[in-house]
Amino acid sequence: MRGRTILFPKDMAEKLTTMTFGGDVAWGIAHLIGNPRALGEAVHITGPKSVKWGEVLEIYQNTLEKMLGIRPEVQLTDSSEWIQDIKKDYDAVRYDRLYNRKFENTKFHALCGPYEFVLPEIGLSRCLEQFLKEGRPFQKLHWKYEAYVDRLTGEETPLDEIPTLEGQRRYLENRW
Repeated sequence: MRGRTILFPKDMAEKLTTMTFGGDVAWGIAHLIGNPRALGEAVHITGPKSVKWGEVLEIYQNTLEKMLGIRPEVQLTDSSEWIQDIKKDYDAVRYDRLYNRKFENTKFHALCGPYEFVLPEIGLSRCLEQFLKEGRPFQKLHWKYEAYVDRLTGEETPLDEIPTLEGQRRYLENRW
């Protein structure tokens, strides 16, 4: 959002994931509730198309460029291991993003009938565009992480972008 480089691990970029547009999930839930054949069943409400995390990154880049006129640069790292040194939730990366996740939706169609899911690239772009248009707030930034990324990319976050003294301290401590 500020024109700085995104660090992205190569080992994650090539992994498949399955994403489903929220409206499609809502439709699926509405059609499973009260369906006696669905009782006690585990059902994947998801479209047939999986995407690589690198494609997700590109969708975000394209949408940000379209909406803000800024295309974020990306610096690929060989591995995602660096994340464990700075993020407490590294397990979310390791166990969620470093495995190919492709889900089967045959049972969903058998229970609910045919349904045309929104393609991931359309759904992701639509959600990000809406988020940006509405001016919604982002989660609080993790300044240790931002400092680490800046150190690897050679960039620097201006201190006036960091709203608290504690955040500034954490950034400076980890940047230099």
